[in-house]
Amino acid sequence: MEEGPAARPSRRPAAVARVLLASLVAAPGLAVVLSASSASAALGDGGDGYAAPTVVTVAVPSPPGPARRAVVVPSPTPSPAPTATAAAVAPNVVVPPAQAAAAPPQDAPTPITAPSQRPTILRNVLPTIRDVLSDPRRIAVGAATAALWFLLVALPGSLLDSAIERRSHGRMGRALAAVSLALTGAIERVSRRTRWKLAGPLLIALLAGAAFGFADPHLAWDGRSLSTMASLFVALTLITVVASQVGALLARTWWGIDAEVRAEPLGLLAALAGVAVGRFLSLSPGLFLGLVVGVDAGERADRVHRSKAVVARHAVVFTFAIAAWVAYSSFFAHRPEEGIAGFTSDVLSATTIEGLTYLVTSLLPLPLLAGREVFLHSKRLWAGLYGPFALVFAVLALPSILGEQERSPSTVARQGAVMLAFTAVSIVGWLRSRNRTPAPDELQRV
Repeated sequence: MEEGPAARPSRRPAAVARVLLASLVAAPGLAVVLSASSASAALGDGGDGYAAPTVVTVAVPSPPGPARRAVVVPSPTPSPAPTATAAAVAPNVVVPPAQAAAAPPQDAPTPITAPSQRPTILRNVLPTIRDVLSDPRRIAVGAATAALWFLLVALPGSLLDSAIERRSHGRMGRALAAVSLALTGAIERVSRRTRWKLAGPLLIALLAGAAFGFADPHLAWDGRSLSTMASLFVALTLITVVASQVGALLARTWWGIDAEVRAEPLGLLAALAGVAVGRFLSLSPGLFLGLVVGVDAGERADRVHRSKAVVARHAVVFTFAIAAWVAYSSFFAHRPEEGIAGFTSDVLSATTIEGLTYLVTSLLPLPLLAGREVFLHSKRLWAGLYGPFALVFAVLALPSILGEQERSPSTVARQGAVMLAFTAVSIVGWLRSRNRTPAPDELQRV
């Protein structure tokens, strides 16, 4: 915008000032707001004061282009003689609201938080009691998911157990037995040196908690990650060592079974492998939790007493998991807790998730798992236990294990492919084992 020269004086009795606009270019239909002022006086509309510059609006003709327009404004100083006042004109082109193009909405910028300030993988991942009761579809979907879990995991697991039992005297069985014996001896030496029977199981729980902490994609050596590992260790201790100790006490009190807590170091290796598998499949490594710690009913106990000891321990684990869920729902759900409150929330969440996961994995009828004893003793008793546990697991814990908030079609495809592959391998192994004749040396060992 260029300042035009003052116009010729008018013959009107009132003094006026004319401002020439030169080289004005704007789009058709727009309005040009002009703020007129000068060093000597402010130009207004004839009112009193002139304390602020006057704003006048001039429509731009169409088609647009360079033009010379005169804006006439009164002079603040009346005079019988025509005068001319030069004014500095500051144009401000504005778009009428009716003709303005709608600007695309812009998302608010995502704040960047430090890794130590991010919520842990255990924070706000469980549905509350109100969530479950207010949405009956959760229970229906949970029942369908539990049935699918039974068909794709539990039933194939029983077939795989039958196939492994027929081939248990092969090289693979002897290799696993040798590895398990060596690791068990190392854990027993720890208990003997510390003169505490629970030292070995606690060491296994500590290592498993550290291993499960590596499932966190945001793992770092900071307070947040250390808090996650500590909460996992406390939860694992509750549902493995403490629950097994209580279960052994109940077995001795009710049925006179001389049961004691034992560590399964071979299960720790499976848990470590589960971390890698869980990162690939977006699953919780706690699916391998049933292998870590168990209750040994003793060599003199028959199958009935061993299955009773298993039932007692799993009833205690279920009680711990539900109690933790009730406490979590009542005091810590959907609250940004920090410090001791946040740590307690993580412990309760981990106890619920890992406890329910422990039940549906430990009760699978597979070698090295406690569910095999119950399955061989009574299939009805096994189904009566596994059905309710699987339903509660599907409603409360499975969504967080599968990563409900972050699932993608590729992740679901990988998870489904692995389950179908497990089913196929189990069926093929079972069919082959039925047609297999044991070797003479295997018959002699039997």
